[in-house]
Amino acid sequence: MPRLLLPVSIQNLPLELYPRISAFLDFVGDDLSNFCKSLEPNREVVDKILCGNEDYLKHLVASFDTGTLPGTAKAIDRPRESAKILRWMESNPDWTDKCKGSSKELAMKSFCTFGICISDFDKLDLHEHQPGVVSFRGYVGTDHTGDLPREGDILYVFAGLRVSGWSLEQVNTTLGEMETHWSGKMKFPFVFLRDANFIFRSPPVAIAMGLCLVIRHLVDNHIIGVNDRYTRTLSMFLMEPKARGASLLCLAAKRSPNISCFDYLISLPDIDLGHRDDHLGGSALHWCVRSSESFSLTALKMVLEHPRVPDINEMGGVGGSVLHLVCDRPHGQFEIRLAKLRLLLESGADPHVADVSPIKVLYRHATSSDQKTHEFKQMSTLLLRGKRKRCG
Repeated sequence: MPRLLLPVSIQNLPLELYPRISAFLDFVGDDLSNFCKSLEPNREVVDKILCGNEDYLKHLVASFDTGTLPGTAKAIDRPRESAKILRWMESNPDWTDKCKGSSKELAMKSFCTFGICISDFDKLDLHEHQPGVVSFRGYVGTDHTGDLPREGDILYVFAGLRVSGWSLEQVNTTLGEMETHWSGKMKFPFVFLRDANFIFRSPPVAIAMGLCLVIRHLVDNHIIGVNDRYTRTLSMFLMEPKARGASLLCLAAKRSPNISCFDYLISLPDIDLGHRDDHLGGSALHWCVRSSESFSLTALKMVLEHPRVPDINEMGGVGGSVLHLVCDRPHGQFEIRLAKLRLLLESGADPHVADVSPIKVLYRHATSSDQKTHEFKQMSTLLLRGKRKRCG
């Protein structure tokens, strides 16, 4: 959206008036963000608006798509939303106090889980007080499971669906479809966001939001270990520490909106680049190849240049070799895949380390229109050239 320009007279108001003006601006949209940008040369004014503004942070987090669950109703600009959260953190330096005692139990205190039967959906009084943010307003009746949400708690997940940016109409439509297709006695959990402090206590969520400052603080203060591993807790979509699971570096390669967390983690002397996660296996090379994030090519170069680079021809469990992974992508992205393939071959990746050749994998999902693209033809040529070299 265009930058909000304010007349000089508004920029010179008494300091205590700015928070009152900001209270009338939209939390979720860009109104408040643009207001702060217009005043940014005067950090004291911005700090006055954002300092202690927990509601603004909560609404930002509620509408942020962390990519941990399906069901997102609309795409958002994750780097821009991450920048808003970081701006809030700059004006609230005491955010570090919220990182203490990082654990799943403390993180889950930021939520309220409320289970009701489908037949009681009409008793749940939901309110869309801002675009894309649906909150709890009340409950009609006395029969319910668990603690009631508080008024103003924001609907975050229901029936396993992450509802970032959903309108009340979309929520009600989905509830109506559930009533039609499921038994009325069946119970579904509704998860409401009570506060945003879980982003400072759940490292995988902080990574998904691109909050490198949080990860750096947690690691530097020995609240978490650099090689801690996390597995998804489906019931609460948070990640809890496990002996096995996905490492922080793996999550940074596959989930973060920018390279900041990956860049920090790979610079640490004790980082493990060879960790194999629970699901797909493989080293940091496999994670970077599999990642669809825009920075994943840069991340792959960083791993290949690392003094402890893993074996490039190591098989990654279900996913095969790095060459199989770069070829086994059913939907597009041929430009970045071609760049990764070229880099891997130049770095010594062998197309013959498995029974199934990478070029067969490449053609497995490719449509006729895919095969006509310049990038696809280049990938085929590079793989065939590698095959001929081996035969020669």
